[in-house]
Amino acid sequence: MTEQERDTPERDEKRPAISVLTPAYNEESHILDCMASVQSQSMADFEHIIVDDQSSDDTYAIAKRHADSRTMVLENPTKGKLAALKHAYNNSSGRFIVLLAGDDLLPPDSLEKRFGCMEGVDALHDLAVARGHLKSFSQDPHFDGLTIPKHKRGYFSGGVIIMSRAFADKAFDVPDSLPNEDTWIRLCAEHLGATLMDSPGVSLLYRIHSENTSASRGDFKTAVSGYSKRERVAEVFLEKYETAISDDSKSRIKSKLDLEEARANGTLLDVLTVTGVSMTEKLRALVFRYQLAYKARNKLWRYIVGWR
Repeated sequence: MTEQERDTPERDEKRPAISVLTPAYNEESHILDCMASVQSQSMADFEHIIVDDQSSDDTYAIAKRHADSRTMVLENPTKGKLAALKHAYNNSSGRFIVLLAGDDLLPPDSLEKRFGCMEGVDALHDLAVARGHLKSFSQDPHFDGLTIPKHKRGYFSGGVIIMSRAFADKAFDVPDSLPNEDTWIRLCAEHLGATLMDSPGVSLLYRIHSENTSASRGDFKTAVSGYSKRERVAEVFLEKYETAISDDSKSRIKSKLDLEEARANGTLLDVLTVTGVSMTEKLRALVFRYQLAYKARNKLWRYIVGWR
């Protein structure tokens, strides 16, 4: 869909307020609950676009069978979460964009609260992002019932944000080679001049289960690999936007990359003496440098998660 097609007055009148985008892979056990949580929202002016990422189970059939008039169910013509997400976005028309994984749920007032905090934003021209909070649910009591973050400021996880379409046009220009969209969206929000806001309450009910815990709470080797890939997204971002961002932004991004280099290849002292990053960021890097620190962090995860 071209920008010219998106910007006609006739099309603008027909736009839903919000497009909810759901990439889904092998979510036959969860997709129906996900859809029901969207269809029962207190705010009715939305569209829900589900893209099945070539699942090997019945995700697509279940989604098609239970779709209502506001739901579009598509198949990913290629493969991969980012490709599925971009396919959903290219078929959306909402003024604001919300992301929702196929195994997560929306609280009943999630869209209403998020949309409310965007009052006064020109969705087609203003770069704007609002961050919310998530609440975990899990059969494992160690991970169940946690509100993240624990402070008032919102969280830059894809499932708890709402973004204007003008911002989404930049955020969805994300290279397919990246591991996920979260880090890219955060970098776009922090360095491309977007207005940042916080939406009230819990925006997302986040399901923690065996299929989504390995990257940050599983074995050390897998966790380190995932952490490094996320931190290196900044290299790709800097290469793309180096001439478009401020000197301060470039300096902050380079400091983060220096920290990752020290974590991966340096000593404890190298990590602690990196300039331009906070002590919290240094401690987090050390968690993914030393296995003992990682084990201690996992043991205390319930008490420390959400403070950073």
